Amino acid sequence: MDKITFSFGENWLSLVSKVNKKRIEYAIWDIKKWLPDVEFKDKTILDIGCGSGIHSLAFYLLGAKGIVSFDYDIKSVSATKILWDKFNRPENWKIIQGSILDDDFIKNLGKFDIVYAWGCCTIQVIYLRVWRIH
Repeated sequence: MDKITFSFGENWLSLVSKVNKKRIEYAIWDIKKWLPDVEFKDKTILDIGCGSGIHSLAFYLLGAKGIVSFDYDIKSVSATKILWDKFNRPENWKIIQGSILDDDFIKNLGKFDIVYAWGCCTIQVIYLRVWRIH
């Protein structure tokens, strides 16, 4: 992998200690705002560029069947694992390091009902990298 020149993960590591009930409720509200008619209990989620992990956590709390969170920045992966740890390491939530630009990585992820990529890439990148490969 290429060298990271700016680590958003460092920011996420400092934020994750401030995650509280109010921030979690806001993340849940935000997801419900964007996906108002979705029942998550039977859905699998791919969280691209998971950052702090708060949206993956929100999907977990909304009852998602399965969640895969990944980020290129290992510090973001660590931040997400801190939240995963705080919520008793759910078996249906997997956290890994990887890049949306790595074809082999994307091919091995599998298929998902919902692809979530808040702030990390454009819809064109998601289309070209995820849907094109599958």
